[in-house]
Amino acid sequence: MLVETSNPKYPLQADSKQNFGTTLIRSINQLYDFMGYYVKKNFIIRDLCINMNTHQNTIFHQLDKFIKHSHSFAMTIFRKITHSAKLVTLLMHL
Repeated sequence: MLVETSNPKYPLQADSKQNFGTTLIRSINQLYDFMGYYVKKNFIIRDLCINMNTHQNTIFHQLDKFIKHSHSFAMTIFRKITHSAKLVTLLMHL
């Protein structure tokens, strides 16, 4: 997956001819590290795009949609885990 941004920072390789940098993301952990850097530095996440098609006819998908879906999915799992933990704690006290 290729990530492009208008702000050439982090491990991005800036292209002198264009006003953006690119980096190749090889794992989900690299993607989370990359996104975490941008959140910490208060950059605008909507400037980031993911190129899902690295062959011809590059198609960019907005990263903010990916983040929203990932966050809502993670929060759903977190709520289920905390609910289960409360139930287990309650059963242990009985």
